[in-house]
Amino acid sequence: MAEMNKAVFSKDIRVVVMADWDASAVAESGSNYPKGTEWYQVMGSDAELKPYKTEAEKNLDDPAVLRAAVKDVFSKHKADRYGVVMWNHGGAWKGGFGHDGQDGTDDASKGMAAHEVVGAIQGGLADAGIKGDQPLDLLTFDTCLMAGVEIMAPFANLTKLFIANAEIDYGDGWDYTGVLELLSKQPAIALDKFAVAENGIWEKQHLGSGKLDDKLIRAHASFDMSHWGGFMGAWAKLVATVNKSQSFEWELLGLSAFRALPEYSKTVDNPSEPTNLRDVGEVLGALVALSNDDAVAKAAKAVMDVTDKMVVDNSMGDLRKSQLGLHAHIGLAGQLDPADHAKYAKLAKDWQDATQWTSVLDTLIKKNDGVGPQITAAMLDTESPTKSKPPKIQFETADKDVAAVSILLGVHNPQNKSEIGLQGIVGMGLIDPDKYEMPWEGELIGIAKGTTDVVPCTIHPWMVGSKKGEFGVQIVAVQGEFTAGKEKSTGYVLFDADTGKSISALISHQGQVYTFSFATLAKMAGKDTATFSASTVVVDTKTGSEKIVTDGDPIDVTAAGMELALTDAPGADYTFFVQMTDVWGNDSTAFQTMTLKDSLQ
Repeated sequence: MAEMNKAVFSKDIRVVVMADWDASAVAESGSNYPKGTEWYQVMGSDAELKPYKTEAEKNLDDPAVLRAAVKDVFSKHKADRYGVVMWNHGGAWKGGFGHDGQDGTDDASKGMAAHEVVGAIQGGLADAGIKGDQPLDLLTFDTCLMAGVEIMAPFANLTKLFIANAEIDYGDGWDYTGVLELLSKQPAIALDKFAVAENGIWEKQHLGSGKLDDKLIRAHASFDMSHWGGFMGAWAKLVATVNKSQSFEWELLGLSAFRALPEYSKTVDNPSEPTNLRDVGEVLGALVALSNDDAVAKAAKAVMDVTDKMVVDNSMGDLRKSQLGLHAHIGLAGQLDPADHAKYAKLAKDWQDATQWTSVLDTLIKKNDGVGPQITAAMLDTESPTKSKPPKIQFETADKDVAAVSILLGVHNPQNKSEIGLQGIVGMGLIDPDKYEMPWEGELIGIAKGTTDVVPCTIHPWMVGSKKGEFGVQIVAVQGEFTAGKEKSTGYVLFDADTGKSISALISHQGQVYTFSFATLAKMAGKDTATFSASTVVVDTKTGSEKIVTDGDPIDVTAAGMELALTDAPGADYTFFVQMTDVWGNDSTAFQTMTLKDSLQ
């Protein structure tokens, strides 16, 4: 609200905010936020907010409350153009908009479904005498995860322009100062030009935050809803074409969902949350490229054509460049839950009724064979290998549903050959059914210590990038223990996989995970010398158990951070783990062992 009030308003704009505080929370003043629901007219130019009215506590998960609010404001403030900003939490089709914790007394996860939001706003507008097709000029969710086809479907007859985030919204949200001043200066601006301008303002604010989440995985988009009917109709035809096709290979739909990674609903500090939201552009692109089913490819192309018209503008992170910023419910067959489809039919009713999308998902689930790819592996050139003629790990599979492979390197404990310390990813990529060879240059990766030493450790793939035709790791992590004085904490150091330079540290404290820059860590350590001891994951091949060993040389934590480095692998026994994943999400592993007598020369 302070950001809104910084804007300089012309006489052409009026902003009313309905604010329902959490009275159980403490404000910066040290006092609790007020009870009840307060309304303000934002005056701009940092003038004092004008009280509009105060009401008893309202449940803002109740569509009737939203309807009454819309009626109240728009009947009292007639205008040429109307817009509504829904500002709170968004949870895609499952979570909807909300929820209101009722001053900390209601912890239940609930909110308004998309169709409930639409019904409330349409009712309030009608009550205020505002009718007609698409009576709102603008509807935006300043929240997470609401740029989804299931969410947008009921809004087609409500608003001309729809703006939302397909991804988590990482804290800064809308730049209200910039947007409101834009509208003040250009109250008659065409909606397509406004969408482009708003997108630029939003992107500038989010990139200016310096947050890695914003840089890598932001997804903000605006949509011209006049094209929605054509989009949904084309999608329904695509569904019908897929369902009746005799030649459609369902593995290709599974592969398109696989390659649409990274998944939505993630953050850099927690990339493990599963979700079945996938970018529409990625999935359609895979289907358009089909060579064995012209009818499906043509139907997908028709959807893509209208989608390109509907998306006015977007701001996509570095790991989202090949995406549109519009998601749909689809994922790996092994992760889809048929029990969700009853909820889907209710919470995504408009979309489901028009497209019958779950008929495709049901078939995709049934096509999953539940078996990982069959792998054949062998070691080549292991006799007297050199730098110019390194050993190779050869692997192959004939399974047509294979999607990707990763090669892990393990070093045997000379005192206990059944214990293998994992050194992380040797190679990773999308593959087809075929035979492959991957050379190993005889190097181990670890954290540089000083100018010559490298501390060995397990390198964990942390966040996978997604570009058309590629599959690689953008961020890797090293687990370990931070020490400053007598304080010890477990955590991770995140590294940029391309440059090898550290990004930040994630430290666990009393059940919470906190993200720190290395400059902040060094400053917090004060006179104490802060160190990080890297960990190695050790696998026992006899028992199948794993343990984490943290006994490496401590590395000083400085403001400059850390850096990954390579070192020549010493003579030892090594095992290469070949892990394959298929388009359904099933995994399998094969391994090959070799003995290196000495470092490669």
